[in-house]
Amino acid sequence: MKTKYLTTFAVLLLVSCNTAWKTAQVSEGENEQAARNAIVDFLNTSALSKIDNVFSITFVDIKGGILGVNIYGVTTKAWVMRDGDIIKTNALPNNYIEQNGKLFYWKDSTGKISHETIAVLKKYNWIDTAIRDVYIPMKTIDETKKGTDFYFCKCNLKNYEKVATPIEMGHYIPPKLKCSCYAKIAATPHG
Repeated sequence: MKTKYLTTFAVLLLVSCNTAWKTAQVSEGENEQAARNAIVDFLNTSALSKIDNVFSITFVDIKGGILGVNIYGVTTKAWVMRDGDIIKTNALPNNYIEQNGKLFYWKDSTGKISHETIAVLKKYNWIDTAIRDVYIPMKTIDETKKGTDFYFCKCNLKNYEKVATPIEMGHYIPPKLKCSCYAKIAATPHG
């Protein structure tokens, strides 16, 4: 009898530890919060999170009130373009999240890059300088490398599906996601 209680307790403890990270996710927000939810899931469930230390995030608006978030381990540094005395930073990401010793970055529509963002990219040795007509760093993409695509219901970011694939989001049939706010989102001009 005592063994049965200990076994039940051990199973409950194991289950609660394995899902404790889900309490860090929230149901409301925009792109950044969807990215945070995706990162929490990715770090706790994906073997891909152990391969790289720096990850690029991209966002894709999908019909039906769905927001796509792609996490991809990058091997090529971000770079700034130097043209004489002018330095252009438009190729740099302008948002980031550091979590568990990993860097996740993306570029949003504001286009503003802070000194803090540049410092973090330098910390991870993830910034390079291109010099016009002299040096352009190689940008390589491994088309066999998998990324993780998350499909979030925009009105409930806790409602999502994910796919680990080397195929770019939008070039395969995504998982079906029951999004209860579809009618509400479809009625807006952006739906």
